[in-house]
Amino acid sequence: MLILRSKMRDFSALLTKAGLPSACFVIDEKALLDNLNIINEIKTLSGAKVLLTLKAFCPPQLADLILSKLDGVACSSTNEIRFAKDYFSGGEIVSFSPAYEEDELVKALSTSDKVIFNSYHHYGRHKDKIEAHKRINKRLQIGLRINPEMSMVKTKMYDPCRPFSRLGHPISDLLDKDLSMFDGFHFHALCDQQLNSLKTVLKKIEILMGSHLADAQWINFGGGQQLTHPEYDGISLASLICDFRKKYQIDVYLEPGAAVAYDVGVLLARVVDVVDNNLKTAILNVSANSHMPDVIEYPYTPFIDSHKLSVRGPVEMFIGGKSCLAGDVFGLYKFSEELSIGDRILFTDAIQYSMVKGNHFNGLQPPQIVIWNSTTDTVKKVSDFGFINYLMQFGDPQGV
Repeated sequence: MLILRSKMRDFSALLTKAGLPSACFVIDEKALLDNLNIINEIKTLSGAKVLLTLKAFCPPQLADLILSKLDGVACSSTNEIRFAKDYFSGGEIVSFSPAYEEDELVKALSTSDKVIFNSYHHYGRHKDKIEAHKRINKRLQIGLRINPEMSMVKTKMYDPCRPFSRLGHPISDLLDKDLSMFDGFHFHALCDQQLNSLKTVLKKIEILMGSHLADAQWINFGGGQQLTHPEYDGISLASLICDFRKKYQIDVYLEPGAAVAYDVGVLLARVVDVVDNNLKTAILNVSANSHMPDVIEYPYTPFIDSHKLSVRGPVEMFIGGKSCLAGDVFGLYKFSEELSIGDRILFTDAIQYSMVKGNHFNGLQPPQIVIWNSTTDTVKKVSDFGFINYLMQFGDPQGV
């Protein structure tokens, strides 16, 4: 029986919990384990291999827990490869980059189990180097990312298959090419979507590349599937993967990022001032621009939790960030009464793509990171950002 989630998790206990920093990301270890168990069961039922995409979520303190349920990690840079080697030792390391520089490629080829190229031509330029590394790194396999040329994602910025996309070799340009040098293929065409979208993309790939799939050792379905969402049909996904593996005698990989971190934690913030310019705005000690960049980039209005939050409340207020960017605003919300200085607010489902994308604009200090276990109610602070973190973005102050 597949483990299913019935609703969003309740983190409201953190609004009054003592001992938390005034601004912090809180990761619930129990919630993360719940997500990992769901993904692990899909893995078990389907026979697929599952990699955590480090670009979405990469807590080193929880690496052992993650690796106990998944097969390894997917990397996109030299730093992520080194991180994987140091913290996910024993798991599979799969590397992909839109373009490898010479030193990056050497690191990827010498450390990774699989190295995926973004284009046929980029592979060709490095063929001799790849073959030399294959003789040394016996486990090394080479893959090609394909672009199915099907735009399934509404937000253009997040659509890997949008017109003129630089991600993946266009599938229409591969029909007359020799692909026998590739051990496997990779596609990533989705973003926060359900199973039907994957089925649609996969059907086109099978029609155009079925013969190549029969000769390949593996295919990576990428990420973008809401595997841990309450409405996701994990049973049907497992069945689809089983049929696909049997049909082509091929290994199937999944590469979730957001699905691992979905609803596993919050960003806790505090009101530090209230300003009034025809409509009141509560200014927090965190920033949308610096600490939850997707709010600005996507854009979207994040869900919040507050003792004063009310869907039909009579008080409308903007929630604003602490940076000098004019558009540093989380959104417009309704409350039962006006927010006051010192009030706590939780931004729910705030872990995915937040900690990894934060920046030091305006010299703002990142929120601290706390690991909490909602079952045992134990808390462990795992970060203490300070001036040195800000300073190092400009280089070593000693010039070394």
